Amino acid sequence: MTSHIYLAAEVHRLSLLCMNDAIRYTTASASQTIHYLKWCEVIKSSGHSERDHSPSEFRINVKLGFR
Repeated sequence: MTSHIYLAAEVHRLSLLCMNDAIRYTTASASQTIHYLKWCEVIKSSGHSERDHSPSEFRINVKLGFR
């Protein structure tokens, strides 16, 4: 049986578009510097709304696992 040891890094990201954009941009930019990126886990998500109650920014905290 083979076993793998994974390291994890926590990354925080802000997007003005949507949560999916924040997650995709985080994993795409992290994979340029972190080799063997294997998984991601959204730890926390939050946002900010304007006076008219429309969302203006989306924040996520993501845990990235790599070998």
